[in-house]
Amino acid sequence: MRKKGIALLLALASTQAIAGERPYVHDLDRRFDQYTWVTTHNAFNTLLPSSQSRSIPQQLRDGVRGLSLDLHEYQGRVRVCHGSCALAGRPLATHLNDEIVPFLLADRQAIVTIHLEDYVSPSALRAELARVPNLARLTFNPDTWNTPGWPTLRQMIAANQRLLIFDLESKNAGRYALPSGVATIMSSRGGTSENYWVLGKTIGTHDTSCRSRWAGTLEPGQVQFRGKSWPRLFVMNHFHETGESLHSRTDNRYDKLMDRVYGTCARAARRPPNYIVIDHYQQGDAFELAGVLNQGGIVLYEGRNATQNIVCGIPGGEATTINFKSGNRRGCENDEARSARLFGLRAGTTFTVFDSPDGKRSDDYTTVRVLKDLGSRTVTIPSFHTSYKDGYVDVQARYRNGLDGKVSRVNVVPATTR
Repeated sequence: MRKKGIALLLALASTQAIAGERPYVHDLDRRFDQYTWVTTHNAFNTLLPSSQSRSIPQQLRDGVRGLSLDLHEYQGRVRVCHGSCALAGRPLATHLNDEIVPFLLADRQAIVTIHLEDYVSPSALRAELARVPNLARLTFNPDTWNTPGWPTLRQMIAANQRLLIFDLESKNAGRYALPSGVATIMSSRGGTSENYWVLGKTIGTHDTSCRSRWAGTLEPGQVQFRGKSWPRLFVMNHFHETGESLHSRTDNRYDKLMDRVYGTCARAARRPPNYIVIDHYQQGDAFELAGVLNQGGIVLYEGRNATQNIVCGIPGGEATTINFKSGNRRGCENDEARSARLFGLRAGTTFTVFDSPDGKRSDDYTTVRVLKDLGSRTVTIPSFHTSYKDGYVDVQARYRNGLDGKVSRVNVVPATTR
């Protein structure tokens, strides 16, 4: 973790490392509110000081599933820009027609959320949306659902309601009659809870408290959608006021995100975030942390007994092989791990750590098998040196020269589907 500011390369496959694909969706029959999605703050802003350095299409290909956009009226159009639109500011319809809608039409299982910070009139927004011929067929409309909670991903995919749009400007939320049909925009204040948006002005300041952006608390409550008792979605903002990659290298580290998610925000919101909103998403470990929240997973530590720095987090719901010496090592530093902490894994999940980066069993290796669904329980593997069995795990160590700080590979085999 200490060394890997830019180590998370975004290759989707490698002959040496086959990692589960982001955004780590493994169960389409879970409700939408049971997932965590990596979300880009100012997704459009690649100008200095930039919030992001990659285009929206690239973000979506990399597994980002939430986009935060600022809207302003400029030269007769609703444009996406931060502050002034004079230097840069493409129309909203252009982003939708050229980037977001084509992605959804190409990937029929993808679900994307847009969070709007909106400074335009309803009439201007309606006119802009009318320029997007495929919008109405994709937007999520709560009124069409009779489910007791948020629908499952499978249900949303079957209904083709795969684009959720939330707007901070409540007057612009509602149904928009467009030439192609009716598009729905939901009120952010009516459907989400959101923490205060800034960690600090500079890299030297870190306000990691988790207070509400609006009046009230972050604690679970019901959406303010007609006839719905669904839980509000939790938006966890985690970025500095000035968008610089230097900030993101620290802010997006696994340990920093984990402390916020499981610490101050867990106490304030009493649930995991549905959206983790960050700058420069390609830096750090937000995808892997979201994956562990979604699937359960393994977090490796430098010290014994899950102490010292976090090496990396590995989601446990998909078959995964990571060679820690490869370019696609997903943040896992070679020859550092000495112990692990397990979160939310299902009975039958098995993982093996190897001394050999090629997985040779002539060198040291240790296999851990989960015996019982962990649920909300956290289980610590204090060392990879010793074999033992308790009510939750069966650890079998094949000791030769020792694995202390010598782990170079991990294989994860998920539990079989019940």
